[in-house]
Amino acid sequence: MNQWEVYEVLKKPSTAEISKLEETPSEVIKEALIEFLVVSQRGNLNEEVCKL
Repeated sequence: MNQWEVYEVLKKPSTAEISKLEETPSEVIKEALIEFLVVSQRGNLNEEVCKL
């Protein structure tokens, strides 16, 4: 899996996709997790700004 595929699995995990993560290099997973957290943080920030 590449970083984008891992990112998509993080957004909507399924059993079949999660099993593919076991075969994915840890560096790819690490980069996808960082991106996922950054985007999630931005999303939360955007939601808070919209509430103002």
